[in-house]
This record gives sequence, structure tokens and C-alpha cells, in this order.
Amino acid sequence: MLLVGSPMCTAFSTWQRMNNLIRSPVTVAAELKRAKQHLEFCVELYREQAKAGRYFVHEHPAYASSWQTDIIESMMKDEGVVKATCDQCMYGCADDAGSPVKKPTSFMTNAPELAKELRDRCN
Repeated sequence: MLLVGSPMCTAFSTWQRMNNLIRSPVTVAAELKRAKQHLEFCVELYREQAKAGRYFVHEHPAYASSWQTDIIESMMKDEGVVKATCDQCMYGCADDAGSPVKKPTSFMTNAPELAKELRDRCN
């Protein structure tokens, strides 16, 4: 009933964007191409879920550049698809010492009740 997608975000991460400035442009382009192909595959699966009356949830860091790709922006326009953002410290995310880790994370889903539960932000 629920497909959970959490594709690798490495090519879209904020840290990687900084590292890309000193990396081979050919390597960076190849990694981004593969990452976008994987996103396209995930979106195909999400659309199959929705078409069959089932649910999906897609997770990526809130500041990942994947949220600005054409494929994700297109999916966000599909009927019933919403985006929710939370801070994972509100759900128990902590480091080894037990200190809270904020880790802003966004979710794209066609399950409105799930989206409601994924909107707690750090106070």
C-alpha cells in the first residue's frame, strides 16, 4: 500500500555542491546524470502507485538540490501530491552523545495524513 523512496542524495547534497567546485567537471556531470536517472525511475514508481490508488512517500534532505529538478517539480504538480518538511530532532534523531540533531528533511507524498505527521519543526 505504501512505497517508500529514499534514493541516494549524494549528487544533490549541499556538501557535495561545495566539493564539486574542486572535482572533475566530467565526473560531477556523470554522477548528476545517474542521480537524475534514478530520480526519474523513482517518480515512475510513485506515479504507478498513485494511478493504482496506493500511496508513496519520497524522502530527501530539505536543502538537497533534487527538490529543484524538473522531475521532482513535475511530480509535485500531480494531483494530491504534497510536500512536508520536518526536523528529525523532533522524532528522536540524536548523535552518539544523545544530543539532538536537527537534520531538516522534506517528504513528497500523496498520503495527506502522513504529510500531517511529518511537519514538526525544531523549536
